[in-house]
Amino acid sequence: MADKSIRISQRALGIKASGIRKFFELGLSMKDPIDLSIGQAHFDVPDEIKQAAIGAINEGRNRYTVTQGIPELRDALKARYAQRFGDISGCETMVTCGVSGGLMLTFLATLDPGDEILIPDPYFVMYRHLATMVGARAVTYDIYPDFKPTAAAIREKITDKTRLILVNSPSNPTGYALSETEARELAALSDQTGIPLVSDEIYEDFIYTERHVSPREFTDNCIVLSGASKSMGMPGWRMGWLLAPRELVERMYSLQQFSYVCAPAPAAVGGAQGA
Repeated sequence: MADKSIRISQRALGIKASGIRKFFELGLSMKDPIDLSIGQAHFDVPDEIKQAAIGAINEGRNRYTVTQGIPELRDALKARYAQRFGDISGCETMVTCGVSGGLMLTFLATLDPGDEILIPDPYFVMYRHLATMVGARAVTYDIYPDFKPTAAAIREKITDKTRLILVNSPSNPTGYALSETEARELAALSDQTGIPLVSDEIYEDFIYTERHVSPREFTDNCIVLSGASKSMGMPGWRMGWLLAPRELVERMYSLQQFSYVCAPAPAAVGGAQGA
């Protein structure tokens, strides 16, 4: 008799469940736990954003949006990034299903099986597994003992298979934020090698001294990802976005069409209110 068990792919077998998620699930069974597991804001979604999303639902804005995201949110993001980075005429914005969705689209659009992406150690657990899912290999660069990513440490790990360099500032899990000098050095490394930076900036609004510095300020060879999960207290709404060179983003449109389709419409309206 034939074996009726479903064959599991090597891709799925290569990915282990998140230990952080296990702690989160355990916390749901406890009374008033102090939750230090996953990145949930300590505040709720602001009322004006809630009302914008509720209004969108009541007005019937519950259908598919265009894949790249609703115009009012993308226009707000373009204005925001133009103010920060100057000329972004060669770039485009795109609304994604959280930063996680943006990372997946970025990896799918830029990494082939056997390619390598450099990620910091320690790192947000998703980075390594997303690389596995697209058939690539995540290679860590050392940021111990002070958690400062340096161009010198990253350069040592570059090989002829390196296709992306990922930086995360402020960092999850360390909280370290890049200085302007460090961001400039990373940008220079990207320009010298031609290897794009992927800058995960989801915690950009949680800077309590100085200012948030993005390597995109000093190079356009950079894919910037951020979103509303942390700053607007809405991780469950799955609202993220990215800024990248137009040719790359246009390829991501097709990838999102055949995966996430589009970000949630009412959540996007709310996000536009807060962006």
